[in-house]
Amino acid sequence: MRYEKRTAACRIEGTLNINEEVTDDALAAAELLRDEDLVSDGDVIVAGHSLGGALAPRIATEDRGLAGLAMLAAPARPLTEVLVDQYEYLANLDGTVTEMEGERLDEVRTAVDRIESGDVGQEETVLGASGAYWNSLLAYDPTATADALGRPAFVLQGERDYQVTVEGDLTEWRVAFADNADARIEQYPSLNHLFMPGEGQPTPAEYYEPSHVAESVVADLASWVRDTVDVGQ
Repeated sequence: MRYEKRTAACRIEGTLNINEEVTDDALAAAELLRDEDLVSDGDVIVAGHSLGGALAPRIATEDRGLAGLAMLAAPARPLTEVLVDQYEYLANLDGTVTEMEGERLDEVRTAVDRIESGDVGQEETVLGASGAYWNSLLAYDPTATADALGRPAFVLQGERDYQVTVEGDLTEWRVAFADNADARIEQYPSLNHLFMPGEGQPTPAEYYEPSHVAESVVADLASWVRDTVDVGQ
């Protein structure tokens, strides 16, 4: 069953945290699947992309009946750190940081310093989210949570992803899953954050080009699911 997180699907009033945005709905979706006659209780897997991937270990911790978790382009670092790196990357795309870009970078770094120091009110909005949301996100350690799971996991990472990177994030997942014999990690050289193929330096513009998730990713994920729940071919 595929669905968008609620902040992408509808208008949300007031503040919310990562449980209300992602975790609670995923847990409800797993239960909904188990109610289907065609789905065995022990054959449910959670697959998340980007933030959803980072929160997959949290979801699996809450639902011990999940058969495994798949994490696509999942940030391992705090989202505040990821955001700063993204802004710096975009500002330097053309090799020159303009005065306007520099000012925006300073604004982002200042905002991140406030968030990380706990200097944002619960209902105050900073960088598009409330203080309550940032606090809930920073209180969660995705790699430590993943390390404690000991369940089948599949981490997929595009090497042309400038938002979640091989060096900054996948390296951390490799450490977190190092002792998990049921963990699989795959890199895809030509794929971006959306797992769509491209060439050269990745830019936001390619996100707007009609494309599809690479067949190799779909095939690998389907194969891993089959092996994990042992449903045959």
